Amino acid sequence: MKNLDQWCNTNQPKRRKNKLVQHGDAILKLYENGYTIEQIRAFLASQKITASERYIYAYLGKNINKNERKVSNKVAQIITMQEPIGISKATQSFLKNLDKE
Repeated sequence: MKNLDQWCNTNQPKRRKNKLVQHGDAILKLYENGYTIEQIRAFLASQKITASERYIYAYLGKNINKNERKVSNKVAQIITMQEPIGISKATQSFLKNLDKE
């Protein structure tokens, strides 16, 4: 075990990091504004990051789904509220009718 401890003390762990994370906000913004994967790839190339179109597409798939889940959770919270705040009277009555069914 001393050999293992010595080795660990002299060598830091090298974990793989997603190279797109540091530009994640820009990538999502470009995609949401209608830019193509090729254009996003060109932007990343200007930042000296090489990534295949498939890699960018996979990154977007993971991160867009996270954002959609956040939105759907907020919608679920609004629907399940007893007395919604900041919602029109028509929407409030609609939600009450949903509860009755």
